[in-house]
Amino acid sequence: MCRIWEQKRDKEISPAELEQVLADPLFDEIENVGLNGGEPTLRPDLARLAEVMIDRLPRLKGLSLITNAIRDKRVIAAVDELGALCQARGKHLDVMVSLDGVGDVHDRVRGVPGNFEAAMRVLDHLQASPLVNSYRIGCTIIAENAFGIEDVLALAKARGVYARFRMGVPHPRLYSDQLTAPFFLTPEAVFHVAAFLDTLVCEYETNESRRAFYVSLRDQLTDGRPRAAGCAWRNHGATLGPRGEFSYCAVASPVLGNVLKASAAGLYWGGKDVLEQIQRDHCAGCRHDYEGIGSRRVLLKVWAKRLAAKLPRAVLPPVRTAWRGIVDWRNYRRAGQVRVSGAVASGVRRVLLCGWYGTETLGDRAILAGLCGLLREVAPEAVIDVASLNPYVTRETVRLMPEMGVSDVLDMTSAKQAIASGRYGVVAVAGGPLMTPVREVIDLYHLLRAARQAGARTALLGCGLGPISGRGPRRRAIAAMVNAVDVCVLRDAASANMACEVFGRIGVTGSAADPAFFWVTSRDADTSPVIAGRPVVALALREWLPGEYALGLAEEDAAVTKQKFEAELIRMVRRFRSARPDVLVVPVCMHTLTQGGDDRWFYQRLFADEPELQASVVWQRRTPLQELALLRDADGVVAMRFHSAVFALGLGKPLLAIDYTLGGKVSALLNESGNAGRMVTLMEFDGEAAADRLLADISAPTYPRAVDLSDSHSTYTSALRELMGAEHSE
Repeated sequence: MCRIWEQKRDKEISPAELEQVLADPLFDEIENVGLNGGEPTLRPDLARLAEVMIDRLPRLKGLSLITNAIRDKRVIAAVDELGALCQARGKHLDVMVSLDGVGDVHDRVRGVPGNFEAAMRVLDHLQASPLVNSYRIGCTIIAENAFGIEDVLALAKARGVYARFRMGVPHPRLYSDQLTAPFFLTPEAVFHVAAFLDTLVCEYETNESRRAFYVSLRDQLTDGRPRAAGCAWRNHGATLGPRGEFSYCAVASPVLGNVLKASAAGLYWGGKDVLEQIQRDHCAGCRHDYEGIGSRRVLLKVWAKRLAAKLPRAVLPPVRTAWRGIVDWRNYRRAGQVRVSGAVASGVRRVLLCGWYGTETLGDRAILAGLCGLLREVAPEAVIDVASLNPYVTRETVRLMPEMGVSDVLDMTSAKQAIASGRYGVVAVAGGPLMTPVREVIDLYHLLRAARQAGARTALLGCGLGPISGRGPRRRAIAAMVNAVDVCVLRDAASANMACEVFGRIGVTGSAADPAFFWVTSRDADTSPVIAGRPVVALALREWLPGEYALGLAEEDAAVTKQKFEAELIRMVRRFRSARPDVLVVPVCMHTLTQGGDDRWFYQRLFADEPELQASVVWQRRTPLQELALLRDADGVVAMRFHSAVFALGLGKPLLAIDYTLGGKVSALLNESGNAGRMVTLMEFDGEAAADRLLADISAPTYPRAVDLSDSHSTYTSALRELMGAEHSE
């Protein structure tokens, strides 16, 4: 990753020479200096160099040091000396410890056994030192550690240390510009890193410039888009090398000259053409972790956060609620601004499926595959596209499930434009819930409205309704969709009744089993057993989100309910262990994306005091067929995720379903399938009783009542024939 050790050590700039260099007026506006390497603490005169900077740079606010912490005692001594100087002179000292993995992963990346433990000792010292103003972890992502970056974030959270992440890139200053293997990521690794960057943006990072960098980096990795993140080095940064070499940025700039032999100002201003060439040829493809204000939107977010920090804390919730309401109304009204440029031609056999794709769970993947299979039965020649909230996610689903035969994946804006141009004869919201806690229902409404205006046939296929609350634009969007579609087949009778009684749908409304059943029952999971030789209980749990599923509870009551439920889950696990030590409890991750709740992070938190279970949750994702095989091999399933109950019923596995929607989709599924006795509500959940109940099923298996899919198959295929065989008329 870094081969700077290959550099020939002939001469390095001295403090006296640095003092001479920094006398150049070019440096009068410098506010921050980063001390990088190699390893800066190998310079025995590091503090003297820092003293020169403090003396010669009139606007200097602070110094930042990056260390590999390999020689921890030397690093600690150098940091203390530097910290004492900065404290005495009123300057800020920030120290970043390079940490590219946890344990052996970091040591492999760095090529130095014991480096991880040394880094931890340096980090311990920084956290206890009064001489260091701030400290961070810096993780560089390459092929070797791509699947271990969550461990770094988990460690940072546990220690209360801020962590920042960056991609390893070929770097001439580090003598790695001719290397390719360390930086090459497989498609699986690219997806993994991209999804991790989404986690950082949604749940971790608070600095808006940094968030913008992570979003830009994700789009560069997944879609090859040009860099959108800001970069201070585009126009007001400079790099000084160890021998006096002078450059613009450290990544793409050639050496302009040597400041020991020429004026720094002359080199800087005289290289205007070089800087313009860098901006023109390199900046768009740069993945280096420079940052800065890159757009007006980021600048407005920065200002908004500064304003929010000055407001009384009690004012913020109503302000946020009001702002979200304004945004919802604005987005809702924009649905009427679609310009239709062409009508659907007669006989068009191109279908667009949309829904919660781009944030899909394993269940969403099974829904899409099930509907694609049904559509192929009815119209084998049809071209199927998918509209996605995050296309890179859905492209990964399509790659892993080629049986779907999806032709193209579009983002929501492109999908709307394609619909308006008359490309699609059928547009359908395919599976998943339509619920008011989710703002993206307005996006789906936009697509269906555009389809109606273009003359396409429209449908809701396999969707559920709820939870529903309020009277705002999200509810209006759901009502409009329910009442406007030509074909409406919902996933349970409760949703069909709500469509008619709550939303006033007049047209025919059918109900059929969730489309995921058709994929589960038609696919042969990996034939080799995932787990052999021991009875297995699969835990398909998820974090309970009161904001979405406790709409009738007061905030304090919901918090107590959540805490009690999670305590009962731990009691259940311990009961399994004490009553049947031979039973293996295996956490199943039905969802591994941040939007909708990443089950892996939930398990990490839930099992904080159960290291064996915590360690069994691996960050690298399994394929859909591997997850299906894991549930196939289980002797019992604790099914909290809705589609884990669908999978268990489809596979005929003994299950105990937890109704976390408080009378919603889980309840409807178990009641309509004749398995209500295998369900317990979240509020009534008793961990020990649940364990005993499932263990009894394992000892003397009693299987759930099978779901008869024949009527549902007929309902879906009839609906699809109607959609594919008739032209739309207003």
